[in-house]
Amino acid sequence: MRLDLNTPLQLELPAARAGSPPAKLENGQTLQARVEQQGERLLLRVAGRQLPAPANSGLKAGQLVQLRVEQQAERTLLTLVEQAGTRNSRELLQQALRQLLPQQGSRTPLNTPAQALAAAQAETTQLPAPLQQALNALLSALPRASDLQNPQGLRQALQHSGLFTESSLARPRPGQSLGQDLKATALRLMLQLQPGKGGGGTPGGAAAPTADLALSLLTQTEHLLSRLQQLQVHNAGAETGRLDLAVELPLRHDQGLDLLQLRLRQEDEAPAGDADGGREADTEDGARPISIQVAFRFEGLGPVQARLRLRGEHVSASWWAERAETAALFQTHQARLRTQLEGLGLTVDALGLQSTRPPGPLDDLHRDARGLLHEKA
Repeated sequence: MRLDLNTPLQLELPAARAGSPPAKLENGQTLQARVEQQGERLLLRVAGRQLPAPANSGLKAGQLVQLRVEQQAERTLLTLVEQAGTRNSRELLQQALRQLLPQQGSRTPLNTPAQALAAAQAETTQLPAPLQQALNALLSALPRASDLQNPQGLRQALQHSGLFTESSLARPRPGQSLGQDLKATALRLMLQLQPGKGGGGTPGGAAAPTADLALSLLTQTEHLLSRLQQLQVHNAGAETGRLDLAVELPLRHDQGLDLLQLRLRQEDEAPAGDADGGREADTEDGARPISIQVAFRFEGLGPVQARLRLRGEHVSASWWAERAETAALFQTHQARLRTQLEGLGLTVDALGLQSTRPPGPLDDLHRDARGLLHEKA
């Protein structure tokens, strides 16, 4: 990709003093540019100037790129230097998605394999003790809904969600332990289920029901890990400079497991149907609004979804509850929610509640795979 600087032929560098002539760019010189967004246009800020980025360049707002100066006759051209690390990262993410998509479980929410593992727990008494201990450790690592009732508990649940296992290993903190990390405990369980790879597996000559149980546990553990990996790939593949974090938290309770889904995203426009959908998307300083989406289906409440939208110090919230009694319950707590948000120094623009089926699921991670797979050969 080339950027043509038709006029002037000389660029004023940031270091140029007032009154001094602008410094000439040398052929072969490398400049660093930042990609910025103004409305629907992408601009490159380089050498103290803003230049329009070519259409379909693939650049993203917030990205840093290198440009090489090329002098041609009476024109100065800036040629984009492909960042090898960026290119390789993109190729690795696409390769990871290609490998994950065909795997069963990669598009199944985490609570499904976790629930299957929990249901099989009572049947594992005939399996080796290390395998039973690994399964118990995985299930014990799952948080309870009561653990999320305060910021510290929610922070800890997110840290142990299995999405940050590798980063925790790369940058260990004092006193850090992966004993409650979902991915780490799942990997330990899978190791125990694979004979010959350091695990206990099933005893030699085990009866068919025992072998079938071990195989079922292995399958569900693989499904759980596939889903975690797809979530990780999605989060790693977010556009440069733009937040897009997807989290799934299986929650334990006495009757089984529930699922809490979270999605944190930077937006360009207000989603249709939001309480503040008619407002301008950007804040006065040009920052993008942050959308926090929550979806759950707890026992006795039915399907519920919420979207909280933060724009600077302004906040709005929209709730959807399929059951009328659940909507009525939330309605009685709206005043308390407003008070708590205002207590944080936020201006509440709107609080909306609808007694209807929640909008589409938060799990649209398959959009990252567009162009990777083709249905027809």
